[in-house]
Amino acid sequence: MSLWPFSTKTPTPQEVEKAAFVIIESITRVGAFKVKQRMRSFQYADHQELVSLMQKADGLAWSFQWSWTEAARAWIMVKLIMEWTDSAGSWYPDQGVPRTTKMRTLLAQLGCMSEIAVRADLHNELSGEPILRRIHIARSNSQRTAWHASNFTDPRQHSIVKFRYIIHAMRPLLMLDVPTNNDELKKYYTSRYGSFLSKEGGLSIAELYLAHPEFLQVEALSCSIIDPDHTTTYTNSAFGLILSVPSGNICSASSTDMTSANAQNTARGCSLIGQAPLLSLMHVDTFLRAICGAYEYQLPSPQEVLQGSSGHNEVLVLGTFESDIITVSGIFIKVTVEMELVKEFVEADDYGRISQAIFTCSAKLKVPIVAIVEKKAKGCGIAFKEWVEAEGKTKKIEFIEKKKEKETQKEMNDRYSPPMGLTIGMHSATWRDNDVIREYNYAEIARRAQTLLNQNGNNAEQTHRALHDDDGLPHQVIEHVLKMLGHRNYL
Repeated sequence: MSLWPFSTKTPTPQEVEKAAFVIIESITRVGAFKVKQRMRSFQYADHQELVSLMQKADGLAWSFQWSWTEAARAWIMVKLIMEWTDSAGSWYPDQGVPRTTKMRTLLAQLGCMSEIAVRADLHNELSGEPILRRIHIARSNSQRTAWHASNFTDPRQHSIVKFRYIIHAMRPLLMLDVPTNNDELKKYYTSRYGSFLSKEGGLSIAELYLAHPEFLQVEALSCSIIDPDHTTTYTNSAFGLILSVPSGNICSASSTDMTSANAQNTARGCSLIGQAPLLSLMHVDTFLRAICGAYEYQLPSPQEVLQGSSGHNEVLVLGTFESDIITVSGIFIKVTVEMELVKEFVEADDYGRISQAIFTCSAKLKVPIVAIVEKKAKGCGIAFKEWVEAEGKTKKIEFIEKKKEKETQKEMNDRYSPPMGLTIGMHSATWRDNDVIREYNYAEIARRAQTLLNQNGNNAEQTHRALHDDDGLPHQVIEHVLKMLGHRNYL
């Protein structure tokens, strides 16, 4: 029987919790911060209840085992906090396994542990080191053998009838939520993305990656596998990068969309800027746990991913893990069966800037530009061979611009006599009638649309209706902006 405790003074709940936090902080400050964040919404009664449960460890100790008792209390605190609270800090002690059964199990486990074992288990529960060890183990498992680079095509040996690539499809514009009230974060965005970022928050993401492919190496990327029978890409993107990916950098793969946005945003590091050091470490810890979870899912083979795909598939890829780094091995462009550039590419190529970025990237990295046939796509009258082989970068840009801006004389005259009604331009739309001129800035509308899309899981159709009904925006303008953001078939 325990002889503990001999003290005549009963500690307050605050003193018991404080002593437990001293133990936890001595093991991992990030872990202590994580536990405190979980407790931020606790009521006074919740603290009392938690301390009462923590003190059940006292009955397992002898009088000389004070340090063991403190560690054991901290151990019970961590176990209960991590299992009986949600991310918002709500305390649910009666959910799941009944309280008495849960506590009986914990105490039975605790009674067999030395102080060293208790502290080691606290470290494993709260620190990132065990997560990294688990990722290392998962990266070397036999499932990844099928993802070795030798099982994919070298773009220098491209054939339109036989290939298999891991690709990162791109779209011209990405809207970033650049806050107006956070100077440090605004400064970070500006210094990181420079001229590729507009003051409205529009990031020319395709031009950025083509000019600075090293950006890919510091992110978690949403990629796809394509072959001649499976060419559907994210948002039907008509161009993108072909990647050489070490098999250990494949986190997870699915025949359908996995919605990896959270992991990608955390990998970009934007959420870490302006945060206190411990909060930044919390974000890193959350990211590592998400990546570890992805790695530990059953990984299908590339063939299984392709065979199960009816639309675009998704492969989550780490840009860098230790010495394993992805590289760009080629650039792909969608073409029709007649080998014409698809209409979507020319529409996305704002004044030939994407073409220029593609040619520059290809020359700089010495990688080929290859044609991927999209069987049902519509062409634009521009032959892929002519586009690629036109002499000189300037002539290539002039070539595609002449094709894009081929107009009738009437259309040329209309440039100098603005039409009445709604005109959809490159960066904005204009409504004109005899009395009113209204300007609709796409970047501003895109920021508003992105906010709506992020709220309460709104889909594109709900966002469209809100922009029309609440903001009074024309349907055609909303449709154009949502298409820029990668949303189609929403009505």
